[in-house]
Amino acid sequence: TANIALNYYVGQDNVGSSDVKFSSFGFGDMYVQPIWLTWNKTKFSTTFSYGIWMPTGKYELNSTDNIGLGYWSHNLRVASRYKPSAPWAFTGALTLEINQQQKGAEFTEGPHVSLDYAASYNFPKGHEIGMFGFGTWQGDNDKGEKAINTADRILGVGVYGSYWIKPGK
Repeated sequence: TANIALNYYVGQDNVGSSDVKFSSFGFGDMYVQPIWLTWNKTKFSTTFSYGIWMPTGKYELNSTDNIGLGYWSHNLRVASRYKPSAPWAFTGALTLEINQQQKGAEFTEGPHVSLDYAASYNFPKGHEIGMFGFGTWQGDNDKGEKAINTADRILGVGVYGSYWIKPGK
């Protein structure tokens, strides 16, 4: 990661005088979603789900080759879709992420709230255009020895399109 490279180069007296070689291979943390409930109407559908990230990936405190994050993370999500007419669709989702203490460290990442949204138009032969966006906000500061007192905030927006060379295939 960039953080590993930065830590490496900041700590060197003569940049490039040492070799750093490491690699990681394995399974990361596992996500299980035991609850997924959906309610459908003609033009509107809503889903509620609960999922959990389990720390099954390799994680050792201060290791440079971790694959997992070393903590449990609970995700509660509500998502809805509205289709006012056949070609149009509008979707939105709200997610709350609650994290537990990291293994071997006095550190708990703050909770996050995420909002995802999109609008799309489907043409008669299956071609599609749309726009999407997202935002993630950290609801409270991290806690513990590695805590950062600046809350995370990520925003994004984009557009997309699809064109079928052979319509419907």
